[in-house]
Amino acid sequence: PAPGGPVRISIPLQESGQIRVTAFTVTGELVWKTQFRGDVGQNTLVWDVTNLAGENLSSGIYLIVIDIQTGSEHAIQTLRLVVL
Repeated sequence: PAPGGPVRISIPLQESGQIRVTAFTVTGELVWKTQFRGDVGQNTLVWDVTNLAGENLSSGIYLIVIDIQTGSEHAIQTLRLVVL
């Protein structure tokens, strides 16, 4: 549970690549997104649990989609975030 942030998301990579992270409400509304180049090893994303307008997220359940594209692999992982 995230009582208002920040949230740390660890993303391990065996080769460098593009990482796209998006957050949605359970009804599918996009609330936040970022994209960056990840390096080999452990990559840590720190999110302050705000929406695209910079406002704190309301209490509820959110889905975080991590989309990783490397030279030889494409992987998608979905996490659930509970904001209190």
